[in-house]
Amino acid sequence: MKSTVRLTAFLLAGFSMCSLSLPLTASSANAQVAPSASDAFAKHRTFAGWTAGDGTFKSWRFTAKAKSKLKRTDPRAEAVTVAYTLTEVRRGALYHDTESRDGTSLATDYGFSGRVFWDTNENGFVVTHYEDAVRADISVNTLFDDAISTYPATPHGTAKIGDTQVNVYRVTPTLGFPVDLYMDASGAYRRAVIAPDDSWTRFTIDIEGYIEPLPGKKVIGKFRSSGGTLYEITNFQPNATVNDTDLVPPDPKATWSFGPPTKMPITVAVSSYVGRSVRVKASINGHEGMFLLDSGAGGCLIFGKYAQSVNLPKLAATSFSGINGNSEDADLVMADDLSIAGSVLHNVVMQESPSQFEDIDGILGYDVLAAAIVEVDIAGRTLSVFDPDKYKPAVAQNATEFTVDLTSRQPAMDIKIAGTI
Repeated sequence: MKSTVRLTAFLLAGFSMCSLSLPLTASSANAQVAPSASDAFAKHRTFAGWTAGDGTFKSWRFTAKAKSKLKRTDPRAEAVTVAYTLTEVRRGALYHDTESRDGTSLATDYGFSGRVFWDTNENGFVVTHYEDAVRADISVNTLFDDAISTYPATPHGTAKIGDTQVNVYRVTPTLGFPVDLYMDASGAYRRAVIAPDDSWTRFTIDIEGYIEPLPGKKVIGKFRSSGGTLYEITNFQPNATVNDTDLVPPDPKATWSFGPPTKMPITVAVSSYVGRSVRVKASINGHEGMFLLDSGAGGCLIFGKYAQSVNLPKLAATSFSGINGNSEDADLVMADDLSIAGSVLHNVVMQESPSQFEDIDGILGYDVLAAAIVEVDIAGRTLSVFDPDKYKPAVAQNATEFTVDLTSRQPAMDIKIAGTI
């Protein structure tokens, strides 16, 4: 359930947010009338034995296990089975999830502080969620803390999940995306389709089982992401102590040593595969190479013969896709030092690919930009790296500062044209 570059926020990382699969609603020709939403949710509350805010679960801690298949693009390579351990601490609607890749030091975190939804990548760099990501977070959160039955809902037909007849209800959490909630005759939730009318945003959670951590009190204990990964809770501690410090993001694992800012020469080149782009020299563990600086890349990547010469320790198998959309096999590796323009990024996880390009040895993306100010002077053909704590940008007259959305590890912002975002 992890994107190589991803219960609550951690789910979003593994769900296919661009999935085009349609929810399994009944056709109008044979649709049956579902019971009223109030009657259905009353039955669910009887089934679950609790609902959010009633004091049954003021907090919890749990551990869940999951496995997924990492398909390889090389036809000679077998699929890799990846095992994960998820831990969650929750207090009311606030939570902090950590998903670790078993047998490695790799982990990502996700959470809601009460003010913002956030997540980290393997290097521990935190991004704040905005816009549609927040709406999805809210809807998923209401499902797993069982607050979803407190929101307005209307019957939305019937469907079948396997051989089980279910009723479908359209629920609209405040500030979240609508959710099509599939409920069986016992009152158990069986499926939730988030943003069901938006083909670009829609994703599905299949609920395959409940556990009973307190007598007569059930919570979702087994569920499947839209990517097919099955998660199962193995240990659940109701009303465990959860402190404020448990709910904050972890410190970054990759850290900078900033030197005096220097003007590193760059070249602006044109190639057939990326067009006009910035190239800069940097070194990894003392091995100098020529890198493409790419603000649209979700991380750092090294290629072919250069990667072989650096010989970084491999952490785990992964894959990546570029602007052509094709998937490529790769490995996650750890670099002790990435030096650029007089500053050094330590202990950085990056990807390594056997692919070879004649003019570049790798790509420098989000992880170089996440916790540093990288100033690129195209006209002067130079690049400088600054400590953010010591850098104050000059805002020209009539210019405006604005927040950049880094949820995808790519800088973006919403622009409204003729009333449409």
